[in-house]
Amino acid sequence: DWSSDVCSSDLGADVEAIQFSIDLPHGSLPAATGGRPGAARQAVANTNSAGFNAAFSGANRAEHLFAYHLRRLGITRMLDVGSNSGQFATKLRHFGFAGVIYSVEPQASAYSRLLAAARDDLLWFPLARQAAGAQRHVTDLHLSENGWSSSLLDVHPNLVRADGKARCIGSERIFVNEASQLLHAGMMPRIEALKIDVQGYEDRVLDGFMPWLENVRLLLLELSAVEC
Repeated sequence: DWSSDVCSSDLGADVEAIQFSIDLPHGSLPAATGGRPGAARQAVANTNSAGFNAAFSGANRAEHLFAYHLRRLGITRMLDVGSNSGQFATKLRHFGFAGVIYSVEPQASAYSRLLAAARDDLLWFPLARQAAGAQRHVTDLHLSENGWSSSLLDVHPNLVRADGKARCIGSERIFVNEASQLLHAGMMPRIEALKIDVQGYEDRVLDGFMPWLENVRLLLLELSAVEC
């Protein structure tokens, strides 16, 4: 029985990634390894990693993986910053996460749909309509045509080239709360999983959440390989 854990530490938070293991019949080693245990471990890890990735392939890979690790780590409370209309939380439920979800969304139209999506889920709590950042203030949210690319930042031309409907069609005034104050102080230390999808504003959210970040065991961010 060989197992491998891939873990990383970032911003003071221990963020656990993929864990996989495989059982082989006693005394058996893959032929390609020449019977060498070290080579066998590497071959098993490579084979099992491919199998793991295949098991979580598909359009909803991020949600599937996140739900898997929530269950594996025994996490019962998560914070979803940038919930839009609740698509991510809905998929977590589909993939078996039964814990508490706190949703944060500032856009008025998306927030209305979020409330509707969470209405019959007793463990899903949309917080008061607000954004999250490094400090409390009031500002403009730039509204996108597609409804899910809205951002506190100006829309980058690269994003519009990738998706024409990401273009800004208006704005609305919103409240930005300090991320560390989204919940009562007694509740914040109990947040062990954090998902942030805020169209380039992730660093401000992390800055604001810093007092509690060491408690986070699972972190999901939306990142881009190019500036957008």
